[in-house]
Amino acid sequence: MSELQEQIEQTREELEYAKDELAEYRCPYCEAPLSGRADAPLDANERDWDVVERFQCGYSHFGGQIQSPCPSDPKFPRFEDYELRFSELKTDPVWKWSCMAIGKTRMAKLLSLTHGLGRTQEEAAAHVKESYERYAKRS
Repeated sequence: MSELQEQIEQTREELEYAKDELAEYRCPYCEAPLSGRADAPLDANERDWDVVERFQCGYSHFGGQIQSPCPSDPKFPRFEDYELRFSELKTDPVWKWSCMAIGKTRMAKLLSLTHGLGRTQEEAAAHVKESYERYAKRS
């Protein structure tokens, strides 16, 4: 029986090692799979390089910094973390209002929301909110 227990323990250790190895290819917040990885320069002279990694949930990082947050990250921005700025479109025959979301927090600034157009300010803001909801539902 001890030989069987040793085999079970060895298999358990191998499984843990494999899980640790696979974790490198998963988002650290939601475990979404890696969707892309590329080397990129950190500086204009291309002396220092690092790896850009993107995951299916939308999370990406480069040079030790988050480029785009994962929706499962507890620090993922809320819609309230954006200031909505409106511009009246006087020359457009269809759209009367444009709405842009400006991040008020560091994490909100990392998530670029789609510019919203509408016949009213409310409609333009609703398009921006839809953009936010698409990002927030990714995981």
